[in-house]
Amino acid sequence: MSDQISTPLKTTWQQILDLLAEIDETKSSRAQGILANLHPISLENHILLLGTELVIAKQWTEKHYKKFITDSLQIIFGEPYDVSVIIENEQDSQQAQTQTTNKASQQDTSTFSTIFPSKNKEDTTPPLITNKTFENFVVGESNRTAYDTALGVAGAPGAGLNPFFIYGRSGLGKTHLLFAIYNYIRRYLPHLKVCYEATIDFVNEYIEAGASHSYDRFRRKYFSYDVFLLDDVQQLEGKVETTNMLFELFNNFIMHNKAIVLSADRSPSEIDIDERYTSRFAMGITADIQKPTFEMKVAIFNNFKDYYCNTLRINNFKLDNEIIEYIIGLSGPNMRELDSAAMNLVYFYKSRRGDQNYQKFDLKTVASVIKGSFSHTSKEISIKEIQKAVEKHFNVTHNELLSKSKKHDISSARQIAMYLSTVLTSASTPDIGNAFGGFHHTAVMYAKKNIIKNYMSNPQKKAEIENLVRLLRNS
Repeated sequence: MSDQISTPLKTTWQQILDLLAEIDETKSSRAQGILANLHPISLENHILLLGTELVIAKQWTEKHYKKFITDSLQIIFGEPYDVSVIIENEQDSQQAQTQTTNKASQQDTSTFSTIFPSKNKEDTTPPLITNKTFENFVVGESNRTAYDTALGVAGAPGAGLNPFFIYGRSGLGKTHLLFAIYNYIRRYLPHLKVCYEATIDFVNEYIEAGASHSYDRFRRKYFSYDVFLLDDVQQLEGKVETTNMLFELFNNFIMHNKAIVLSADRSPSEIDIDERYTSRFAMGITADIQKPTFEMKVAIFNNFKDYYCNTLRINNFKLDNEIIEYIIGLSGPNMRELDSAAMNLVYFYKSRRGDQNYQKFDLKTVASVIKGSFSHTSKEISIKEIQKAVEKHFNVTHNELLSKSKKHDISSARQIAMYLSTVLTSASTPDIGNAFGGFHHTAVMYAKKNIIKNYMSNPQKKAEIENLVRLLRNS
């Protein structure tokens, strides 16, 4: 078949994207974010040439998505095609960069700090943080803009997405994204000097520089970086001199097209510092991170669990879905709670690996192991408290809730109460059935399945259940 195809290249690329959107491996938000940064250049000699400005888009496409693109071309044209991806406008510098990247990618990740040592004695940036990368960041609607922008900053520091300001409540992934940028640049762009700093450390270092009359050394250090990542900038409140120093640095970075990324637990306008500075914070790209969904929490917990299992070289640690749902039900918006729970469970499992009694966790054991991981677990939620809250919310009596009535309003209230009992308490399904007047445990399992299917997919009904959860936890 001739390569002189009648379909315009743009249309062909759209056909490919449509096919990729139907494949599990390429329909995720992460994959779609990568693919959105590619565009077709030519289709000649059975080779589709794609272009991108992001190094990470090229690398991820070649490593993870190339096969699916070639398969799509085979479907469209009925003949085998190959795919090539190039970085545009950086051919000369990229050749040297690729050589370094290829060398680094062949090394074990545990040796990264040796491969890319500090440039000088004043370079105090930490080694790579292997559990905080773009690869293991769980992407969803609540954080997609922040993730995609961070990806762009990492691939082309200082080129347009500058400055970048991420904000959101503690524990939602801001620091993870800062370290993902840091890790990516240290690994793939080692010719650039990158610095991650917590604001409190930046403040203390500036104070120490004043005490030792070494402001010039402080300036030389920070002005020498190509990428500066500053975490928790809300801690600048009340620190006028340090804020002035930061903005001297800030303006220098912007002027010289060097990348600066800031994070905070609130938006720029809500930080109590000089308005001139908050307006500068917001002059570039701002992105907030919202609370994750239930499904995202499951993925985040599994990422934490897998990380600790890999760290301890444990291959056979598994948790039933019922256990994971119980853990997610305990969690609040701070994902560090899930990190703590995963760590405690994996370390507990490792310490009991020789004991046959702990080859499979039950709810009671899990509740005991993770009781210190969640900020609200000092107060145990009981089935009676759940029943009382549901009865009040749905205006049903206690006798009605425990009855076998199939009236819709009573049956729905009962099923919601059973569901909440499965996720907010460590009680077994038989115990829950008994607490509701002697229902069989299969009735509890059915109630849970029905609520997940018919309520959790309905935004209004889901919000109703989430409000009940908040009420119970805060009572």
